Amino acid sequence: MGSAYFITLDNPDPGFDPFVNGKAIAREAEGLSELAVSVGLKAPDAYVSLGTEEAAAMADEFGFGGEMPVPAELWFEADEGLAWVARLQEHVKSNPKLLRNADAVLADLDEYERVLSQAKNVGARWHLAVDF
Repeated sequence: MGSAYFITLDNPDPGFDPFVNGKAIAREAEGLSELAVSVGLKAPDAYVSLGTEEAAAMADEFGFGGEMPVPAELWFEADEGLAWVARLQEHVKSNPKLLRNADAVLADLDEYERVLSQAKNVGARWHLAVDF
């Protein structure tokens, strides 16, 4: 099945489907991170955050139980995400050979752009989450 970077919104019922595939972003995470950082952007992982419950469950799963402090969930404004996506799209289009499948990454980024545009319209904040 593979991992995926998907968008989570702070509004659980935004009035639209926030689903994004995100599998190409996950498969290309290393190359995409290098590309992003090389042009002064944050790597995708910089936008990943877990809710308190998910972080606590993960700590338990890895045997840390109550020994590990759980960081606060981070949220980002839709405008920041839209600017990040636009610049990534531009640089992926300019440097497609830096990734194994630039077309699939661009398709994921198009989905991110759609969801973040809708999130902006309803005033929702976002972050990325990773499904393994």
